[in-house]
Amino acid sequence: MAEKLKKAFPNLPICVTTDSLYPCKEMFETCRKLGWHYIMRFKDGSIPSLAKQFYAQASACPGQSFHEVCGDKVRLDYRFVNGLTYEGFTINAAELRDSGVKYPFLFITDYPIVKYSCKRIVEFGRRRWRIENEGFKRQKKHGYQLTHMFSKDYTAMKIHYFLIQVAHAISQLWEHSINLKSLRCSLKEIHCELKMTFLTVLLTAEDIEFAGLRKRILLNRDNPAIVLAAV
Repeated sequence: MAEKLKKAFPNLPICVTTDSLYPCKEMFETCRKLGWHYIMRFKDGSIPSLAKQFYAQASACPGQSFHEVCGDKVRLDYRFVNGLTYEGFTINAAELRDSGVKYPFLFITDYPIVKYSCKRIVEFGRRRWRIENEGFKRQKKHGYQLTHMFSKDYTAMKIHYFLIQVAHAISQLWEHSINLKSLRCSLKEIHCELKMTFLTVLLTAEDIEFAGLRKRILLNRDNPAIVLAAV
């Protein structure tokens, strides 16, 4: 897939974010060969020798650690290390210990790390979990039936997956255009209502004409979505 993606978008700058199953020599080689950056979730068991280096160097360099206190007295402790080595690769690492979470977050990357970039690397590393949890997990377990094999034909499978993406995009636009806390019904009931709208409401000539216009959508959770048609 990496080779196909590089061929399709040869000049696109890419940073790969992954879970802790991916850190390995082959993955590092692929990123270096294609000119991609990476931020990967890392656990001690992924590459034990790399973990040992990180903890040793982090303890020896207390100046490469800092902390912040956020709202509700949540403490965030950061530390980072540059110049770890593994199989001929130079790897850097950033760790976050969040007082509101039981376990630490450790990420490895090829980006050089300083105090400012440490926070950014951790931030973008954690975004991968949000994409997975609010994207793929939701499509698997909350009505989209992503795990169901609807067809044995590869083309049909891809078409069905694209339809799932369209449906999920529509639901996200709708959810972000309303204040969910002000509703007296569940999210599931809202989507059932949306589904029935698609099944029962006929499009008017005005709807069809409007669908063909270029539009810009401004989203605000506190107010309804504002749809502006291009002039």
